[in-house]
Amino acid sequence: MKFKIKDSYGKIINAKCLYMFSNNNTGVNYIIYKTDDSDDILATRYNIENDEIKLMEIENDYEWDLIDQKIVEITGE
Repeated sequence: MKFKIKDSYGKIINAKCLYMFSNNNTGVNYIIYKTDDSDDILATRYNIENDEIKLMEIENDYEWDLIDQKIVEITGE
């Protein structure tokens, strides 16, 4: 799935979803993605509001550990 995000300067960037998942314990949704202008794998929390993906910051190390585990699962690295 492709979607668009705004960077910190307000520039619209195309992104491609690699994986979406929810934490069954907290109900928080996460998206792992890449942007068209970078090879870096990125991740963030998300909600869907009015058929649009709203991205939010990761709040703690527990969430980063959970995301790191998922990235290893999907990339095998």
